[in-house]
Amino acid sequence: MDEEKDARELIDEVVHWLYNETSPSGNRCVIGVSGGIDSSVALGLSIKAVGRENVFALFLPSAYTPPCDFGEIRDLEDAMDIKIHVIDIQQLVEAFINLLNIDVKNKKAAGNIIARIRMIALYYFANSLNAMVVNACNLSEDFVGYTTKYGDSAGDIAPLGMVLKRDVYRMAQYLGIPEPILTKTPSAGLWEKQTDEEELGVSYDAIDRFISLVIEGKTVEDIKDNAGEYGLSVEDIEKIVGLHLKNKHKMQGIKLMGSQPVL
Repeated sequence: MDEEKDARELIDEVVHWLYNETSPSGNRCVIGVSGGIDSSVALGLSIKAVGRENVFALFLPSAYTPPCDFGEIRDLEDAMDIKIHVIDIQQLVEAFINLLNIDVKNKKAAGNIIARIRMIALYYFANSLNAMVVNACNLSEDFVGYTTKYGDSAGDIAPLGMVLKRDVYRMAQYLGIPEPILTKTPSAGLWEKQTDEEELGVSYDAIDRFISLVIEGKTVEDIKDNAGEYGLSVEDIEKIVGLHLKNKHKMQGIKLMGSQPVL
């Protein structure tokens, strides 16, 4: 099966799922877009699922947002034929920094404030519009915990939650995502010159290869023993496994002592 057909079938499957899952809200959704590949694809899928008139898109820049993102948002707006509402959240970021006396030298803790403020804004509009918040995280990032708890990891529906990063790119080409977004270096934009792979310490290609092998039923030991054959290094495997074990709590919700009754 050719890759274009694979991407088309995957898009159709996700779009069908999105339509069904948004039905409790009258098929209305709110999504935050960043000028990055994941949120752009999630936007395209949402539009195909419920129609652009039922999608409320927001771009929530801060002082750390790369200037190129503004132009890419305009390109995305034109390509998707949808209004993307721009709200600068820097005043809120500064208010939190001052109120909590945040140490901005702690880049991760300070940066996560930005991600959580964005989610507050998305849920305000979702509440106001009786809509669902679309989560734009992909399987590759979720697996290693590359997400902010109660920030970009939050949401009501996650159309890319079972999609590898490499497949996000294939879907993007079929959805007509603008070229500058397809070719830019992935970044969460939470601090100056931040990039995803540098922060992770491992490439998306290695993460995708590892997850694919796990899905096929391979054990960690088998993958390590045949690392070279699989296009991986033992160092990469240990890094991926370590990140997964350390961060899997992010996808498990709040831990309860026992279980709650279910109807």
